[in-house]
Amino acid sequence: MQDVLKFQNTASVGDLIKAYDFKPMEGTEDVFMSGVVTAKGPVIDPESGFLVFRGYTIKILGGSECYKSQIGKTGYIPYEVSIMEYDERVQLIATQEEINLVSSNP
Repeated sequence: MQDVLKFQNTASVGDLIKAYDFKPMEGTEDVFMSGVVTAKGPVIDPESGFLVFRGYTIKILGGSECYKSQIGKTGYIPYEVSIMEYDERVQLIATQEEINLVSSNP
């Protein structure tokens, strides 16, 4: 049986998440991306076919300045990292049900 990784159960496909590259610190700009989860599980390098990590595949909807040019593209967020890990690195912003509720009410 495979161990559950730190943020593996934070979100489901269709949910909106936000993930930081580094822990926010006073005096530095936050580096993050946000988007809708399109898949969960193995992230495979398309060239080698090797497993890179297990995590979220998202459609990037926003983020810090360095991710602005990536809006609309695919992004990847590991469930867990070995360095720079902290409790708020991956956050659930809204579930798919909440998104549907907001988008269906004028």
